[in-house]
Amino acid sequence: MDYYVNIAGQTKGPYTIHQLRQMWNAGTVTRQTLYSQEGMSEWLPLGHLQYHLETEPETAAPVASGTPQTPAAPAKRKSFGLGRIVGLGCLGIFILILLLIFIGALAGNSGKTASDNKFDAYYTAKTSFVPAQLKAPSTAKFADFSDCTVTVEGDVYTVSGWVDAQNSFGAMIRQNFVCKLRLDASRGKWVQIDTSIF
Repeated sequence: MDYYVNIAGQTKGPYTIHQLRQMWNAGTVTRQTLYSQEGMSEWLPLGHLQYHLETEPETAAPVASGTPQTPAAPAKRKSFGLGRIVGLGCLGIFILILLLIFIGALAGNSGKTASDNKFDAYYTAKTSFVPAQLKAPSTAKFADFSDCTVTVEGDVYTVSGWVDAQNSFGAMIRQNFVCKLRLDASRGKWVQIDTSIF
């Protein structure tokens, strides 16, 4: 059976399966190289023929009559072609990247300083936890970070400050708030402990 391959946009062939096997082993063709054969109207990746390209056909030696037949020795494993080596290299790099991302996620905020965490606590309090307690959160104007107090006791951060926001009657009033929160390092998220506005 004759095969045709598409290399760099040009149709080459016809080739026998033996010739294709030689091209496969030399790295001239890969799993992604398109092929067609007589009677086919479509082009498919050579990966569909991978088994035939990596396996040498077994030839049976003639057996004299009356002589017991011994099983053939197992076929030698083929060396990796260039396509396989590149594929394994890409897979290795991908696994390494995933491992680095996983390690970075486990490390959580280990690269952040205490002042970074204080600012993160302030920002989370003003964008998530305090607005949830206001009547008109879209009107809220918070004190700057420099005008607020952030204290740390163990893993609990306490953010104290003020916010100007409309009350139920539409009047803009200034209210003080205290928000206690904790950083869940395993998830990299802040968890609200308590928020009070007075």
